[in-house]
Formats: sequence, structure tokens, C-alpha cells
Amino acid sequence: MFKKVVDKFYVLLGYRRSNKLKRFLNSNKKENKQILKCNAKFYNLHKGKRCFIIGNGPSAKNINFQDLKNEYTFTVNQFARFENYKDLNSNYHVFSDERLFALDENNPDDREALTYLAKIADLRPKVQFFSKLCSKNFFENASIFKDIDINYYIDGLVFHDGYELDCDITKQIPWFPTCIDYCIFIAMYMGFTEIYLLGCECTGFLRATMFDKNINDNISYGYNVSDNEKRRIERQFKMCGIADELEIGAKVLKYYDYLAKMAKRDGVRIVNCTDGGILESFERMSLDDVLKKS
Repeated sequence: MFKKVVDKFYVLLGYRRSNKLKRFLNSNKKENKQILKCNAKFYNLHKGKRCFIIGNGPSAKNINFQDLKNEYTFTVNQFARFENYKDLNSNYHVFSDERLFALDENNPDDREALTYLAKIADLRPKVQFFSKLCSKNFFENASIFKDIDINYYIDGLVFHDGYELDCDITKQIPWFPTCIDYCIFIAMYMGFTEIYLLGCECTGFLRATMFDKNINDNISYGYNVSDNEKRRIERQFKMCGIADELEIGAKVLKYYDYLAKMAKRDGVRIVNCTDGGILESFERMSLDDVLKKS
């Protein structure tokens, strides 16, 4: 009961929950302020341009990545599991799932996931990586990431309907339920005025109700899920529980609604080019039609 009261108190102050206050304090440490200040180089870097944010949803497997080779693109998490991932010259790659930062390279199941994360660096020598500051020790200590430079951000603020703060990754930003949300936020900071979403079905929460029934996991991912990865995901579900996964699923849709309003406020157009799915917060348009207009 006491913890719930404390959590509500911190939400009123603008923090997602009480332990997120630690991230605010971290963001105000001198050394961490300097780390966040480095993100200023991205401010309005692509002002007035367009970008494509590619999720790992089922429809992503049908995208000809070569069609986007000359576009500004964002990829997320284990994008390298797509067999044709090298066909895309990703400009920015974003990590946000904190469960990835607990992977153990001595565990065979985890080692596989870590290998795919590191393969993203093969996309382009100068690909820019973004991740939460809480992952800094993870990336510095994992041997397979020794040659990868990371741009860090600190989340934890409460995102809500009518959020008034600007997109500013040199300061603490909101917590979001998906990596795509973080990509949108970062893209807006970079000055992109047209943001196109691909592979964003928003059906990942269905895994929680279907995984134990041996139903094909293609409902969540566009790439093939190996046996090792299935075991890792199953461990995650056991730690979180079905109720938590479904609660996050509801927040995913709600936060996209909030982002849509924020984008409209800032004069940014977000278009969902995903083939199918349940995301209806943004206008829809086929990828073919977008590319024909360019």
C-alpha cells in the first residue's frame, strides 16, 4: 500500500514511478549531463526531411529494403535477424528494451541475441546508436560491443495526453512502452517533419496469450524466431506475467495517440505504412504510394 502511495506521489511530480526518480537524479549528475549534452549535435540535423522507422513486426518481412537504401531510416533492437538486413543502410539504430541489457553472453540463448544485436554495426560503419543510459555498463562490459559507440538518453518522465514539453534528448525524456516511440521522439528532435512507420502491427502483446500454445510466433515478428530466442522470450513472460504484458499492450496504443497529438502540435506528419496491424493513431498510406510521390 505504501509503495502505491509513493508511486502516485511521484507520478504527480512527473515521474513514471518512484524508482524513475533515480533517472532524474542521474540526469543531473555532472558527468551524465555532459553525456546528454552530446546529443545536441542531432538537433534539427535533418530539418524538413523525411525518415522511415522500421519495426520488427510481421509485415516487415515483405519490405524490399533496397527501396529504402537512399532514405533516412531507423531500425530497432534485433533487426539483424532479418535475412536481408544488409540490404538496408540504416542511419540510426535504437535500443530500449531493458530486458536486453540483462543478457548474459555466457548463456547460449542470450549469446545468440547479443550476436544479432552486434550485427547491426555491419549495416554501415557510421550508423548511430541510441540507448538508455542505464545500459551504459552493459555495452561497455559486453565484449561484442567494444567497437560500437552509443548515444545515450535518460527516460522516466510520465507521457500523457497534452504533454507540453518539447522533444529534447539533451534532457530527461518520457518513458515509452515501445522502441518505435523512442524512435519517433528522437526523429522529431532531429527535425524530421515526415515520419513513416513500417512493421508496426502493435500485436506483440498477443504473444502473452498464445506463446504457451505453441502458436507460430510470426504474429509478433517478421523474422524467424529460433529455438534459443523462443526460450529467452518464454523466460521473459514468466518474469512479467500475462497481466503485465496485456497492460503494456494497452499503453502501446494509448501512447501512440499521445504522440499523434504531439506531432500535430509540432507540425510533424506521421504516416503508418504498415501492411495490416491494429495501429490506427496515424493516417495510413501504402509504402508504394509514398515512394511514387518522391
